Amino acid sequence: MSEWEDRIKTHNVWQQMESLGPAIDQTAAREAIDPQTIGGLGVCH
Repeated sequence: MSEWEDRIKTHNVWQQMESLGPAIDQTAAREAIDPQTIGGLGVCH
């Protein structure tokens, strides 16, 4: 693995994205949320 590939794959942003995914899923699962707000979250159903 090249140095740049290693730096990208081990960057902290991936850990942040892993924790963000479940938070978006929980928000999208709420009953009282309107379709426009779901669209703003980037969630596709």
